[in-house]
Amino acid sequence: MLRPLLTGLTVATFALVTAACGTAAPAAPPAATRTVDTIRGPVEIPATATRIVAIGFPEAMALLDLGIVPVGLPTYVPKVPAYDALIANVPRVDDNNQVDVEKVAALKPDLVIGGDFSPSSDIQRSGGAIPYEALSAVAPTVLFEWKAAGGNWQDEAARTAAAVGREADMAALAAATHQKAARIASTHADVLGRTTWDLVSGQPGAPWYLYGPESSHGVVLKEAGVRFGAAAGQQANFVQQSEENFGVLSGTNGLIVAVDAAGNNPLAGQAGYENLAAVRAGHATVTRWFFPAGYQAAELLLDDLDTALRAYA
Repeated sequence: MLRPLLTGLTVATFALVTAACGTAAPAAPPAATRTVDTIRGPVEIPATATRIVAIGFPEAMALLDLGIVPVGLPTYVPKVPAYDALIANVPRVDDNNQVDVEKVAALKPDLVIGGDFSPSSDIQRSGGAIPYEALSAVAPTVLFEWKAAGGNWQDEAARTAAAVGREADMAALAAATHQKAARIASTHADVLGRTTWDLVSGQPGAPWYLYGPESSHGVVLKEAGVRFGAAAGQQANFVQQSEENFGVLSGTNGLIVAVDAAGNNPLAGQAGYENLAAVRAGHATVTRWFFPAGYQAAELLLDDLDTALRAYA
């Protein structure tokens, strides 16, 4: 909260004191470090990190959304157009989805940032997914909680921004995305009020996945007014389904489907999928932004949702 402005006698008194002392005391230098709360406890990091290695894609996307280009990145970073030129030549620091500590160390970072499962998870109890101690020996390492299907990516974004002292900038990005979601909810209130939608992904000849309202993309669509169909009561962020189980989507009015690496619908041609009412009616929309995990990607997903809703109307 802003301090009240000095007025009247207070100003005069301040002037007399500073005159008597010659000059006012110099301002304290900015802190050289800050302390960040992580899933491994408080970690002291540089107040102004200049060589950041991101080992998780939500944290990488948060930094890139802020215009901060890490010196090292995970192999998987969604291909958001705004990132392409920025990260074209940035080294990748993992191998088969496992962090390579030597690759990280070679980049001489002053901060390593990423996500890991919560301390109470089975994965964490068995040693964790990230080689935390080895990374901490290279540079201060902050790990924020990662949840299945990235449903908490907005929290990861806020924590990443706080770690680099850019909270206000991230809040502005979040506000713009929330406003866009609200506009879609208002513009398409009629369609949204009479339809249900589901988020699905898969590969030919393999199980497919149904995503719930708390997945990384589910939270974006839910904020835009989407009502879920088969996944409406789903507690897990995603559930694996068999090829024979497309029937659970029979009552869903519209589908949002993750594209494959070539940009195609990987479920196309499968009988169970093709026979769905939503598919036969032309209300299956493919998107590249299935796991947004960043505000620029979330807005692209909202654009695809907007297109799907306009087509439905």
